[in-house]
Amino acid sequence: MSAIGGFKLRTRIGVKYFIGVALFLTVSFLGCSSEEGEIVSNDLKSATDFSGPIKIQVCGQGFEWVFRLSGKDGMLGTRDDILSRKDLYLPVGAEARLTLVSKDYIYMLTNDELALKQMAIPELVRKTKLIAKKPGIYELAAGPLCGWRQLHDGLMGRVIIQSKKDFKGWPAETE
Repeated sequence: MSAIGGFKLRTRIGVKYFIGVALFLTVSFLGCSSEEGEIVSNDLKSATDFSGPIKIQVCGQGFEWVFRLSGKDGMLGTRDDILSRKDLYLPVGAEARLTLVSKDYIYMLTNDELALKQMAIPELVRKTKLIAKKPGIYELAAGPLCGWRQLHDGLMGRVIIQSKKDFKGWPAETE
């Protein structure tokens, strides 16, 4: 191999490597971050006070749902928000106002038992509500819009509704 041919080969490998790293970093930092979106008050006295509707951001990314709930300050969109990947815990009787967003694809947030059916579309904000009527674990299956279920057969998340006695608040996973 000549010196010129070797240089072209190394350059092509270098360019492909650079593009791969750039794509990886771009996807890694496109998370459902609290800096995006508006700050919304939940008007709740504590994590276990559900006298009013709970405002929850639901973000579809990488074929899973990420749920963002307000932290101790009661404001959604601040640094103390609670993130929960795939599992949303709610007490019986709670009303949740869901704001759906997507970071990468079009997703369906759907469960017939919960009367949920809404799309999350990149660059659009969609709203729906959920009333936690009876205890149980409700699956949020991947609903592929491409028509090929083999690629997306896993669960995107679950809604876990607990009795008021069993409900201890949200998991303390914060950013």
